[in-house]
Parts: sequence; structure tokens; C-alpha cells
Amino acid sequence: MRVCIVSKTSKVDRLTPVSNYKYVGGGGISTHTLALALEGLGHEVLIAGHPDEIGKGFDVVLHQNTKLLPETQRKAEELGLPFAVTVNGMISCPKATHVKSRDYFGYECRKCSLPGLLHCFATDKDMGYSWFRADENNRAALLLTALPRYQLLRARMQALAKAGQVIPIDQILRSTLVEAGVPAERIDVCPQPVSEDFLRDSGERVFAEKTFVFSGGTQWIKGFEASVWAVERVPKARLAVLGHQVPERVQWAKKVLGNRVTFPGNIDNREIGKYFYSAYGALFSSVWFEGYARAFSEPMMCGTPVIAFPDRGGGDYMEHERTALVARERSVEAYAEQIKRLVEDEGLRNRLGRNAREYAVENFSADKVAGRYEKMLKAVARQGSGKKCR
Repeated sequence: MRVCIVSKTSKVDRLTPVSNYKYVGGGGISTHTLALALEGLGHEVLIAGHPDEIGKGFDVVLHQNTKLLPETQRKAEELGLPFAVTVNGMISCPKATHVKSRDYFGYECRKCSLPGLLHCFATDKDMGYSWFRADENNRAALLLTALPRYQLLRARMQALAKAGQVIPIDQILRSTLVEAGVPAERIDVCPQPVSEDFLRDSGERVFAEKTFVFSGGTQWIKGFEASVWAVERVPKARLAVLGHQVPERVQWAKKVLGNRVTFPGNIDNREIGKYFYSAYGALFSSVWFEGYARAFSEPMMCGTPVIAFPDRGGGDYMEHERTALVARERSVEAYAEQIKRLVEDEGLRNRLGRNAREYAVENFSADKVAGRYEKMLKAVARQGSGKKCR
């Protein structure tokens, strides 16, 4: 089977072999891992950074990530190529969150009409979105983006409705897509792949004490503040924050935790495994709807226990007391309670780590995920061409 993957996470727009793919971000890591695994199954895979690079001669086009989705759909239709989409973000919300900021946790919002979006931009607080800065100096400018953002939402939903297969990465995404009008019979949930490299422990340790790793940088939407306050309540625990950092948020965390917090910064994905193997646990305290994330799948692959919240998708791939610890409610106190349990019970930590690794190997490993994609892409190719695909 000849597959063209379109992913804006590529640093190069031209059509390129997987070996030359230069990626950025978590979505780029997932695209690269999947492409390598599909090649391992005997398929020819080329990656395009822009839909204009798609040419004839492919059995199927797979759009990864969300940028340029309508353009990819139109190009595939123009060339008469079968088309599938991986949905790895909350694209049924113009703000990509379905959460409004109010405190450390925010609150659910499904009012994604144009009036709802205008109200959101007019009233929401600045809690540290990666792009959303709702201070009074630029609130008017944000309001001007409401109409084009809403139009993009509708264009993306229309593109998904024309896809032969829509592949959200978790159940919470599936439910929001169905709610937005994507035909349920075309949707099949599949997580993103994790490289088997995470199964190999280099033996190098970067933490000497009971340090919990948080991989969301200093973003509110990733649960940074919630993790800081929870660790503050457990004196024996330390925190290491991986990812992009905003200086004022770093200083705030140091005031709260003192020398119990460190900021290693952005870590190359080829090196991040040693941080997970060194960590006593991984904190997945995401505020938005994020049923699947590398922030928990990669630590699980390393056998590192994860602590999560019970709602907004956190429990899609984690089972309390078996493969992870899930707080009884979305509160700092409930989260700190689970951190304290792990710190004080080595046996619990070891049992959860073993179970998490077994689950991750069976559900997240690249060969297993690529096998599922292979079946879906062959089905889409057959539907589009009427021919049998190898």
C-alpha cells in the first residue's frame, strides 16, 4: 500500500521519505513513529508538509494533526484519492479546549456557536493558554478573530464528514465529534503510537529523590498550577517540570516549592525516557479534555506510575488502582492524596508500574497501533478505489 501522510508538523513542505522527515512537537513525534511502523509492515510511506505536495499514485491519504485539514480534504477529492483523518485535538471547539478558565481547573463549556465564542473571548480570564492571552490590551483583537475561528471550525467539520475514516485518539474526542455532526459510523478510536525505544532503560538516573515528573511546561491548560499546589501538600515529594517555561510562572512555582522544584526545560524525545525511568511517578493533571497524551503514555511505557484526574478524558486509558492512580475528584486535595499514597507505598508503586507497562505495550506500542491503522487505511482505500490493497 502506498500512503501519503499530510502533517503540518513537518519542517519541510515538500513530499519527503520518512527517513528525511524533520518534525516539531508531540504531533510530529506521533506522525514519525506511525510512519516508521507502517514502513515496518511493508508499506511505502511519504510525508507531505502541505496538501499541495500530494500527487497521484497513492492508495490513500492520511491527514495527521489538525492544521490544513480542509485543504487536504479538497486536494484528495480533486485527485480522486481515498482520505482518512487522525484527530488529535479538540477541533470541535474554536478555542480547542471546551474549557473556560476560572480557577486552577476551569469549567466545561460546550457553547461553540458564534455567540458563545464571542462571549468566551469577552469574559474568559488569562490563565496561561499557549496562545490565548485574554488581557484587556488585546481582548478586542481576540474578538475580531472569533468569526474566522468559527468559520474554520465549520470547514473542519465539513472535511471530516467527507472522510472515509475519522480516527480520534480517545473516546472523549469521539463524543465531541459526534456531537458536532461527524457521522458516528465513520469514527474509530485509536491512540497515538509510542516507540518501543521507551521499553529500553539506559540505566541513567537524573533524579536522586522522590521526584514526580510533569510534562506540560508551565501552561495552565496542562495543569501546571494544580500539580504545583498538590506537590506542595506532600513534603516528601519533589517536582520536575519538563517543557516550555514562562519565567514568571517559574518564579511563582519556586516561591511555592522552594528547592523541591526543578525545570529541566524542553527535552528531546530521544532523551526523555531517562527522565521517566528516573521519576518516582508522572503527574497528568491536564485541565482540558485530553483523553490521550504522550504525557502519560510514554511514562506508562517506561513502567512509571501515573496520577490523573477522573474527568475530561483522563480515565480513558487509565484504571484506578490497576494501571494508575486516579483522584476521587478534581481538587488539589484529592490529587495530593494520591501523590502521598505513592510516596509512602513502594509496593503500590511497583505494582502500578508493572501493570502500566503491560497495558502500554499492548495498547500504545507502535507495532500494535500501526496494525490497527493498516486495517483502517486498507478499508478506506478499498472503498475509494474498489481495488484490493496489499
